[in-house]
Amino acid sequence: MPSGVLVQRFGLFEVISPARSGTPIDQFLRRRGAGLHHVALATAADLDEVAFACQQRGLATASDVQPGSDGRRTLFLHPRDVGGVLVELVEERT
Repeated sequence: MPSGVLVQRFGLFEVISPARSGTPIDQFLRRRGAGLHHVALATAADLDEVAFACQQRGLATASDVQPGSDGRRTLFLHPRDVGGVLVELVEERT
């Protein structure tokens, strides 16, 4: 599980909350209040290949490839390049 984040799952949906003050989620909530933080999309291809393809198309990443809350590898795309919404790409298990 990412440091500083509490995750509750409801089927395909997750509700995340800060585990302590000063975390990115805590800062987001203080700035904007409760609401949509990000959208997660599953990738069928290797996430390293997807990350490379995104970067080749000029999409800025907001993170490195890293383990997500459920152990699958994830990558965040910066909101400025994807319509103002933080997008999480999640590598599907094979």
